[in-house]
Amino acid sequence: MSEKPRKDPKPKKPKNKKRRKKKNSLGKKIILIIVLLVLFLILAGGAVAAYLVVSNYNELEPWTEIEQEGKSQIYDRDGEFLVEIHGEENRDIVEYSAFPSYLIDAVISSEDTRFYEHSGVDIIRVMGAAVADLKSGTAAQGGSTITMQLARNAILNTQEKKIDRKIKETLLAMQIERTYTKEEILTFYLNEVFFGQSVYGVEAASQHYFNKSISDCSLSECAMLVGMLPSPNTYAPDKNMDKAVAVRNQVLNNMVKYDYLSEAEAETAKAEEIVIDVQPLSESTEGFDWLTDYAINEAGTILEELGYAKSKVYTGGFKIYTTKDSVTQQACTDTYANSGLFPKGVGVDLLQSAAAFVDPNTGEILALQGGREYTDRFGLDRSTYITGGSSGRQPGSIIKPIAVYGPALEEGYSPNYRILDAPFTSGGYRPSNYDGTYRGMINMTTALKYSVNVTAVRMLQEIGVETGWEFAVSCGLPLTDEDKGPALALGGITYGVSPLNLATAYSCFANGGYHIEPTSILKITDKYDNVIYEHTPEKTQVMSEDTAYSMNTMLKATIQSGTGTRAAIGRPAAGKTGTTQLPDAFGNRKGNKDSWWAGYTPDIVGICWMGFDSDYHYDEEGNRTPQYMVNVFGGQYPATVWKRIVQVALEDVPENDWEKPDGYKVGIDTSDSSKYVEEEEEEPEEEEPETPEEPTPEEPTTPTEPTTPTQPTTPTEPTTPTEPTPPAEPTPPAEPDTPTTDVPLPESSSVTSLS
Repeated sequence: MSEKPRKDPKPKKPKNKKRRKKKNSLGKKIILIIVLLVLFLILAGGAVAAYLVVSNYNELEPWTEIEQEGKSQIYDRDGEFLVEIHGEENRDIVEYSAFPSYLIDAVISSEDTRFYEHSGVDIIRVMGAAVADLKSGTAAQGGSTITMQLARNAILNTQEKKIDRKIKETLLAMQIERTYTKEEILTFYLNEVFFGQSVYGVEAASQHYFNKSISDCSLSECAMLVGMLPSPNTYAPDKNMDKAVAVRNQVLNNMVKYDYLSEAEAETAKAEEIVIDVQPLSESTEGFDWLTDYAINEAGTILEELGYAKSKVYTGGFKIYTTKDSVTQQACTDTYANSGLFPKGVGVDLLQSAAAFVDPNTGEILALQGGREYTDRFGLDRSTYITGGSSGRQPGSIIKPIAVYGPALEEGYSPNYRILDAPFTSGGYRPSNYDGTYRGMINMTTALKYSVNVTAVRMLQEIGVETGWEFAVSCGLPLTDEDKGPALALGGITYGVSPLNLATAYSCFANGGYHIEPTSILKITDKYDNVIYEHTPEKTQVMSEDTAYSMNTMLKATIQSGTGTRAAIGRPAAGKTGTTQLPDAFGNRKGNKDSWWAGYTPDIVGICWMGFDSDYHYDEEGNRTPQYMVNVFGGQYPATVWKRIVQVALEDVPENDWEKPDGYKVGIDTSDSSKYVEEEEEEPEEEEPETPEEPTPEEPTTPTEPTTPTQPTTPTEPTTPTEPTPPAEPTPPAEPDTPTTDVPLPESSSVTSLS
């Protein structure tokens, strides 16, 4: 049997061949996609990077130079240093030459080892920081060069670690490197760096922690300061000395590593025991007073007019020379520290007082006393700010020379012109004298010397209220149209006045007839000692020299034998009292609201005010207690305070008197043309010492109703003649506890003059 031939098996198709081809094709596509994606990401990243760079560049604020906040210095009129002022950043700017070489080496070795090699950005350091950030998964590494840190602190003024800030920082760093030398950049940087609290720059830091200049700091001290830079509050030696020493040693090790120090030098520095002598940073009032505050504000206004930001008064490194006479200002401080020179008053709050003293020939403010005690910087200044509620501080009779008799003299009336002191009514307004009595015909000098009310109102009516108002405004009083009324003669005005307002006005008499705006600034120099401002007084003639001389002579009589005898200082001086009654709301209470004294010589004008800040004291429940003075008149306490201060202020000033103008022919009768004697002649129970050096009596107690006022007696001194005694007077009528006013003043002028 034959075998059947065997069929060859069908060839088998390789398994998965098609699948393999598909797989290979898919892999190629994936690779291609990845490559394309990478290319896209690179291009997109480049585009994004380009966009970020361009957008951040466009957002950069234009800058031309690096400006650093420094400190400004305040000086008195004699060039004596008073205080330093600064903004939020307490910084002392110093030159490169003040930095010890080892301070520079410490900074370079610890903050930017390739500082002298790069152009603002250290690529190697930036890449190293980026790798470190990737490993840690944070953005902790800055990679900033010294120049980049300067850009951040001095121009960008931000510490945020964001990509936008980093780009701007990099762009600015390159601009800075093209603008400044390496030495200048280091100078800016070391004056800019932050040391915690409000301390900026190595000079301020060395002064704060070591009480010495950076130029006097040792290697070890400089290394400690540099070690603080990464975290000032953590490594501050006054907070944690161990940590401060540790970072100091690390800085010294860095200096060895980069060949700035030998091992031996580093070990010697590490062995040094550093003495910490921390200086307080709190805002102290030491060296400050009301005039310094006033001058700072005025200097800020002047700088603004010169094109500077007003805040630069603190940070611009200016030297501000003020008009302050330190002798007069200290006399104010010492006098106001003596509580025996001030009445107690009726009320809960402390009875206040303020004073202003100026040079009448230049308008320069010599001293300001804004209250009984200076406790807060830029606190309430009663010497320049009109206080006293809606009606302000009414000047009372102290306004009579300015609004009545001065303009009358200017209109051609003689100081001997006689005025009728008798009852009269004008448009429903009926003024009265304090005691309800009248003296008939008296001359202007007598009326002014004894501060007679009715004659002042009559005289203002005769010359015209508009004339008196315009004269007072020209002398510097802040009057309004509402003040054009008969009450102006007795100081009834809408908003009141400040001591500085009145000192400016009385200066017009003292200097021969010229109004000069008061100032507290003599000159200002910039940080390079260039004079950028110098004061030149601008004088405006507001009265004739004859008018001024007549008024000075008339007001001399007030001190010689009138209501201001206590202000006698043994040299030619003139003055005027002012006292105001209580508001109608006080009902039948007996007392005074404000008490004034204006006194002056050819060399100084001073105004003193006394009274309460508020008519009422309010407790927590809203209950109110009235506050007022009892029988406190301008010729008493205010005149005494003025005298104490002026005697010290003029101690080394030669005696001076007003010269009679050429052609002046008026013979002024300063003798009494009336037997009128004012209530201000009351005396304290104890005699007041003549000079501040003598023991001060206790607070004077004024008798309620003396029958005969006793003239004060002044002890004879080698340089001060005995106080003049006025002509003998018949016994005046008993003084009332409160003035009699037949018809109340208009509501806007409800405070009547008592003196």
